[in-house]
Amino acid sequence: DHDGDHKFENLVTVVSDFKDVHGIAIKDGWMYLCNNTELRRYPLNTDGTVGTMELLIDDLPNAGQHRNRTISFGPDGMLYLSVGTLCNDCKELDKEVATILQINPQNWTRRIFASGLRNTIGFDFHPQTGELWGADNGGDAKGNHWPPEEINLIEDGGNYGFPFAYGKNEIDQSREDPAGDVKEEWVKSATGSILETKAHMAPIAFRFFQSATNIPEDYSGDALVAWHGSWNATK
Repeated sequence: DHDGDHKFENLVTVVSDFKDVHGIAIKDGWMYLCNNTELRRYPLNTDGTVGTMELLIDDLPNAGQHRNRTISFGPDGMLYLSVGTLCNDCKELDKEVATILQINPQNWTRRIFASGLRNTIGFDFHPQTGELWGADNGGDAKGNHWPPEEINLIEDGGNYGFPFAYGKNEIDQSREDPAGDVKEEWVKSATGSILETKAHMAPIAFRFFQSATNIPEDYSGDALVAWHGSWNATK
């Protein structure tokens, strides 16, 4: 926007061969892109174009219904990536599903950072504390008013209840018991949400204001949540 009219003068496509991209991150001169199963990066040129692609990961869980991946570098330099559940509340076999993964950029190995998150497509790091927070989507086909959507403080090793509980560990009685256990006992080790909102609001983005200065004073440290609404609520 060279003339300041809030409209761009030109539009240049720099990547066209990588389909279904959702996750985008830029760090240290690289642009990172992620789709359902692959994580790639491209060196950024000074003119905004990109260089030769480097394939980093090609075996992310194929998430079926929840294909969108969000990626973001944390204050610790690690790359964090959300993986949604395969369907509404599947009996998952892959332990990396319904998680946030932590990826080490030194060797691109990964581990499960937090589990029991149905689809935390929106997450961000608090600008003062560095804590990881996110908005999780609750399940469908369980009525107009339940389960709630969740705002979670996401900690290393935490289990946030899905698929056997939502919110502040409210048990989903429509689910069968986990293998070798009962829901009521399994849920005791889960972490409840910090805040719940109405069912089926469908959070798709969660961002702190970070270092923004053009905001009201009492917005400092707050976050914005974007919702797309639901197909699953009567009203």
